[in-house]
Amino acid sequence: MTNTDPDPVAQVQAMAAQLLEATHTQSRPMSLTELWYAIARRGGGMADPGTVIPLVCTGDHLIDDNDVVLACAALRLRYPLLASSKSFIGEPRFVVNTPLTYAHAIRMAREQVEFQTFDDHDAATLALRNRWLAFDPDDALDVRVRSCAFVWARDADPKSGKYVLGIISSHSVTDNRRRLNLVRRFLELLSAPGQAKAELDAHFAKKRPLAPIPPSTEELKPKLSDDEAEATQAKTVFDNLVVQHFGKVCAGPLSLVLRTQ
Repeated sequence: MTNTDPDPVAQVQAMAAQLLEATHTQSRPMSLTELWYAIARRGGGMADPGTVIPLVCTGDHLIDDNDVVLACAALRLRYPLLASSKSFIGEPRFVVNTPLTYAHAIRMAREQVEFQTFDDHDAATLALRNRWLAFDPDDALDVRVRSCAFVWARDADPKSGKYVLGIISSHSVTDNRRRLNLVRRFLELLSAPGQAKAELDAHFAKKRPLAPIPPSTEELKPKLSDDEAEATQAKTVFDNLVVQHFGKVCAGPLSLVLRTQ
């Protein structure tokens, strides 16, 4: 006689798949390089790079705290790793919990931004730089909660238009060049009132799909093949590119050809 009772494990899995939270949660394993950066932090942010930029708005443009939160919320949807945390239960993984509602997105973004007020613009900029260079374990990112954090400081005089923007991140999430690109995207949103909110509205109106967690650098590297014909074809293409740019075929290391130009 065949047992027709449903598998309780399968039942639980099927029920979990119906949860809205399940469809808005994604993860992927950390690569060896990403894991190495996580280990190098030693819990004290030893490898966490940060960027601190003093800002002065021209004209009558002023930035409200709500504008900062909206910009952060929009960037978290654009770039999932900005909203990621790390799980070390079992296989180390990135985990991204995409907000379920507009209000949820605002709340999560607000938790990622530390707001400050200053009286001296230069002193506030220097203080934040020194703070992040100190590698204080009590002040370091807890990557189990978030991989990036923002600091937004504004002048005690709300009409001065002076601010300080700081972004610190785990190096496994972004390097210096890409973090500067993130700063640029952030400032673009702050300089275009209404754009961040429009992106959020479009997302929650289901007009935009969820952005996936990007692959690791190792996954982006082309895999070498043992096929000799493919290798010959690749060399021919490479030689044609070298001729196109340098006027001759590279007989030795390309660095030698570059130094002779």
